[in-house]
Amino acid sequence: MSLEGKIAELVTATNGLISTFNGKKNEIDQSVLKAVAAVPNLLKTWYVDQAKGDDKNNGSESSPFFSIEAALNATPFGGGAVVFLNSDYVADRRIAVNGKFLYIIGVGDRKKYTVKYCDYLYNGERIRILSGFSFDFGASVSVGNIDFKLPSVVGDEPDKMNFGYTSLFSSVAWGGQPVMQVKLWNSTVFAPDDFKGWLVNSGGAAIAFVGSSVKFSENLKGKYVYGVSGGTLPSTLNWVLTNIDVF
Repeated sequence: MSLEGKIAELVTATNGLISTFNGKKNEIDQSVLKAVAAVPNLLKTWYVDQAKGDDKNNGSESSPFFSIEAALNATPFGGGAVVFLNSDYVADRRIAVNGKFLYIIGVGDRKKYTVKYCDYLYNGERIRILSGFSFDFGASVSVGNIDFKLPSVVGDEPDKMNFGYTSLFSSVAWGGQPVMQVKLWNSTVFAPDDFKGWLVNSGGAAIAFVGSSVKFSENLKGKYVYGVSGGTLPSTLNWVLTNIDVF
């Protein structure tokens, strides 16, 4: 076979390989696009309205949930729940934020978030804790445009409340997450003089606790972090990161 003939065969074979490659490449590209499309969006947006909502709704603006728990339950593990709070909210039980990022924002004017004491079973004993938020598996919470109203012990059982879980934000003890992340912004935190409890219970975790444009009641001194005395400078605590001047 002449040199020209061999070159022609090589060109033909090369063109065949290129054609095969292009065909496989298109198949691979289509498979990748389908795989990407099948991956769920882990950041979800929900609407919660205790005045008009129902946990049987789909959580959209026109069909809001009644509770924050419903929004969290509809969010995949490892994902984020952006919750628009359309009305004032009364919390009468603890909200478990496990392995998720929870972002709550009051829509329009600041919404009132009323916190109550609630029952909790600990080592077989019924105690009273705050209907706040519990953290585990890397959970974090950011709340804005909210006025928190903490409860009075009048008419309750204060003798059953001497416990770290009587906190607005609380991490699971022992096997819980290493860092507890809480951010409050454009909010107020009001506590009556007889409030019993704390804002944060670390549960043995390090704490990142940030307030931006937040007004705290003066009587919360000594009740910022469970186990930390009033007047403590956060800079003396190597397990706390915060912009709050004095606990």
